[in-house]
Amino acid sequence: MGSRVRVPSSPQKLSDLRAFFIYVMMYYTYILYSKQLDVFYVGFTGNLDARLTYHNGGFEQFTKKGVPWILVWAVEKPNKVDAMALEKKIKNLGRARKLDFMKKYSECLKISLDDIGFEN
Repeated sequence: MGSRVRVPSSPQKLSDLRAFFIYVMMYYTYILYSKQLDVFYVGFTGNLDARLTYHNGGFEQFTKKGVPWILVWAVEKPNKVDAMALEKKIKNLGRARKLDFMKKYSECLKISLDDIGFEN
């Protein structure tokens, strides 16, 4: 027989379980690039691989025109609030400042900026 998931019987145990899942759930702020549109897209997610697949699958209104999207930069954040705050800050940067930001935090680059036509 298959294994069963045990649901905590007391509110305290349930609260501990929620705290555990909140603690281990990481979020990501990311920057994608479309060569076709020559634009950057900034977002946040709890599942980076699934989100990139979603963007490249044409399911997102804004990003479906720029397929394929390349993951250029991503950073892990401890919670959704921090990931959203960083996303907002990066979205408020112009193109040149986004590039400067990615160069400054180059340890988070997923691909060389040279590979997509920008000097490193």
